[in-house]
Amino acid sequence: PYKGNTSMMIVLPDDGKMKEVEESICRHHIKTWHEKLFRSSVDLFMPKFSITATSKLKGILQEMGITDAFGDAADFSGMTEELKVKVSNVVHQAVLSVDEKGTEAAA
Repeated sequence: PYKGNTSMMIVLPDDGKMKEVEESICRHHIKTWHEKLFRSSVDLFMPKFSITATSKLKGILQEMGITDAFGDAADFSGMTEELKVKVSNVVHQAVLSVDEKGTEAAA
């Protein structure tokens, strides 16, 4: 059990449909599924697992308008005395581990 309003949604696709679910899942699907949930008691046996995801964020940050940091106009003078410092890439990694003691997430 999680504290507060925290919860975990487990999606179990029909046999052979996992790839289809992975490719089509979006915020709308999760919201729709959540709205159709109902309380029920079940015995759930789930193996321990750990998932790691890595994302390169340079393109996303540039789309959001953060561009100077990646170019020659970058100004990191408040952080370093080095001149001509710029960001080459930004990588985010997240890890989710679930076992009999609970869930642990790190990013």
